[in-house]
Amino acid sequence: MSEKLEQFLKGLKKKSTPSYNTNITRYLKWRSIDVDQLVASGLNEDEHFQKFLSDSKVALKETSKKTIVSMVKTFMIFLGVPFKKHYYKKQPLAFEDDIVMKRFLRKVGESEGTKRNANRQIAKYCKFRNMNPSELIEETKNISEEEVEDYIHDFADTINAKTKYYTISTLLRFYRLIGRIHIELPNLTRKNGKKLMLTGKTLVDKNLIRKLLEVADLRDSMVIMTCFESGMNGVDMVSLNYSDLKPFLNISNPNDVNDVAVIVHTRTKTNVEFLACFGKQSLRLISKWLQIVSATLDKEIKDDMPIFTQKEFPFQRLSNKTISNILTRLCNYNNLGFHVTTADFRNSFNTRAKKMLKHYDKELMMGHVGGIERAYDISDLEYFNEEYRKACGILFDLTYDYEKFEDLESELLRLGNRNRELEQTLLGLKEQYDPVIEDLIKKMEEQTKLIQELQQNQFDQYQQEEAEMAQEWDDEKKRIKEEED
Repeated sequence: MSEKLEQFLKGLKKKSTPSYNTNITRYLKWRSIDVDQLVASGLNEDEHFQKFLSDSKVALKETSKKTIVSMVKTFMIFLGVPFKKHYYKKQPLAFEDDIVMKRFLRKVGESEGTKRNANRQIAKYCKFRNMNPSELIEETKNISEEEVEDYIHDFADTINAKTKYYTISTLLRFYRLIGRIHIELPNLTRKNGKKLMLTGKTLVDKNLIRKLLEVADLRDSMVIMTCFESGMNGVDMVSLNYSDLKPFLNISNPNDVNDVAVIVHTRTKTNVEFLACFGKQSLRLISKWLQIVSATLDKEIKDDMPIFTQKEFPFQRLSNKTISNILTRLCNYNNLGFHVTTADFRNSFNTRAKKMLKHYDKELMMGHVGGIERAYDISDLEYFNEEYRKACGILFDLTYDYEKFEDLESELLRLGNRNRELEQTLLGLKEQYDPVIEDLIKKMEEQTKLIQELQQNQFDQYQQEEAEMAQEWDDEKKRIKEEED
C-alpha cells in the first residue's frame, strides 16, 4: 500500500476503510497505474472514469462502478486534484406550511434527519389518503378509532416490508401526539418478532421501574437505577470506572453514601462533555455491587476497575449490547409485551428534568451538540450539585430496598472461591510440568546440535573425498603426459 493511500485511509471512519481500500486498489489495478500516476493524470482522469463505467469486462453492477469512481474522486480530491464535490440539493419538506405538520415535527426531535424521515413517512400516508396532515387530524373528530385503524391497515398493505415497521410506527406516533388517539397495532409494529416501544416519554414511569426491579438481581437493579437516575445511554454507562465515582461511593458501608453525585463525563457518541448525575439509590447499589466484587476477587477495587461488570467474571466490563439484553430480559420476565431501551430512559429523564430543574440545559445534561445556550459553566459543579440535590427527591421519588441479595452474594463468593481454586490448580500443573517441558526443550536443543554436527561431518567428508578425487585426476593426467613424452 502506498504511503499516500495509507494516510488517506487513516482519516476515514473505521467501517469505511476496507471498502475504500478495496475499491481504490481495484481501480488502480484496472488502470495498471500507481497512485503517483493517478495524481499526475489530474482532471483528465474523467475520460478513464467513463471508460471504466462502460467497460463490460468489469463484472460489476453499474451502481457499484459509480461507487468506485466516487471513492477514487474523493481520494484524488484529498491529494489536491480539484474535482468538484457533488452536493445534492435538499428537497423541501412536504406540507412544510401545514400547521399540524409543523407541530408534529417540533415534537419528534431536534435532529434535522429525524424530522425529514418523519416528514417522509407522514407524506406517504397523506398521498395514500389524498389529504393533508390537518385534514387527517380533523377527520378523527368525525370517525371512530376503528375506522382509523382500518385506513392504516389498508395503507400498510401498500408498503415495502422492510420499511413497514418504521412507517407505521411514525404514523401511530403522529396520531398519538397530535390527534390524542392511542392506537395499538401489534401485528404491524413488530421487528424481529418483538413488539417495540414507540417512545419512552410516557411509558417509562415509576410503576414500570418497580416491575423491573421486582425480578432484577443486584447487578441488574444497579443498571436500572443508573439508567433511571442519570439518563445515560448504555455506551457511556459501561465506560464508567471506579475512579469516576470513587469520592461518592462507600464500599465498606453502602448505606453511607452521598444523596447525589454530579460528575463531568464525555459522551462517546458526540465527544461532548456533560454532567452525569446519580441519585442515592444508584450510588448505594453501585457501592454494594463493588463490595461483593471486592470480596469475590479477594482484593481491593482499583481505580481502573469497571463498575458495570459480568457476574461470573466480575473483572470483565459489560458491553452496550449486554445492557440492552438485560433490559429486554427483565421486560420478558414481567410479560410486558414490549421492551425498553436506554434511549427510553433518556427520554424519560429529559422530560422529568425539564419540569423539575430550575435551569435546564439539554446539551449540558444529556451530552447533545449545540442548540441551547448553557445556563452555567461546566466547572461550577458545586452549584449544580446543590440544585440537583433539591430536585432529586421530586425527580426520582422512588424508594428501593437493596438489602435482598444475600443469595447472590454467597453465589458470587462461591464463584470467586472456585476461580481461586482453578488458579491454584493451574499453578500446580505449571509447577509439575514446567521441568518436563524444560527437559524436552533441552533434549530438542541437543538433538538439533547433533544433527548440525552430523551435517557438518558429512560436508567435511564430502569435501575431503572431492579433494582426493581431484588429486587422483591430476596424478592421472601427469602420468598420461609422461607416457606420451
